[in-house]
Amino acid sequence: MRCANCGTELVGDYCHSCGQHRVAPDEFAILPLLRQFGGELAHLDFKSVRSMAALLNPGVLTREFLEGKRRRHLSPLKLYFLAAAVFFVAAPYVGFGLTDMLEEDSEGVLKGLVDAHIAERGMNPEVFVERFDLRIQTVYTLSLSVSVVVTALLLRALFRGPLGAHVVFALHYVSFLYLAAMAGGAVMQVTGWTGPLPSIGLAYSILTPYLFVALRRVYQDTIMRTALKMLVIFAATFVVDNIVSFAALMLTLWLV
Repeated sequence: MRCANCGTELVGDYCHSCGQHRVAPDEFAILPLLRQFGGELAHLDFKSVRSMAALLNPGVLTREFLEGKRRRHLSPLKLYFLAAAVFFVAAPYVGFGLTDMLEEDSEGVLKGLVDAHIAERGMNPEVFVERFDLRIQTVYTLSLSVSVVVTALLLRALFRGPLGAHVVFALHYVSFLYLAAMAGGAVMQVTGWTGPLPSIGLAYSILTPYLFVALRRVYQDTIMRTALKMLVIFAATFVVDNIVSFAALMLTLWLV
């Protein structure tokens, strides 16, 4: 028998060329079809949950991917999109909305911009908030892709080696950033903390040990060199992320 997909001669149940399973005579009977669909859904769910859980272990996913161990987890890009989707859904409940942003706007800069846009367009404030929240989630989620590029280029400059390997690390790291942002936002909501200083302090208390351990596991540099390179990454990404966040905010106001 030959593979129905690519025509390669079959030796066993799976095609060694394209990976497709041998077509069974009863494949369109309802019970085998339901078992197949159920197995695929369960495999996807378990694989997604397993990948998200593994993401919490710094550097493990990147190390395994670079070593060729790839069947157990989602690819770096799929995991990145999954983390972005989870963030998109959770964002309104963990402080990533206009109302929460205005509460943290101690200097009143954002409030001035919002009031100017509402007056200019003659919009109802409640409608403006609703439309802003819908757009900021999309814009901010997409803007974090800039962090992937910047982090990969920084890693390439600091550690050398092929750029693709650094892109894998960057995708996993920024995927974790989504989870850290949700966790940090939830803590701020529960504790009632406001202002940029508690938010920044909480963020770096999570990211510092994570990034250090991940860099050590993947690049296996000395403790001192890893710490110095981590500080360079933090300094550069802090500047870039603030510029990107401001640009995302202005773009959202323009789109409302």
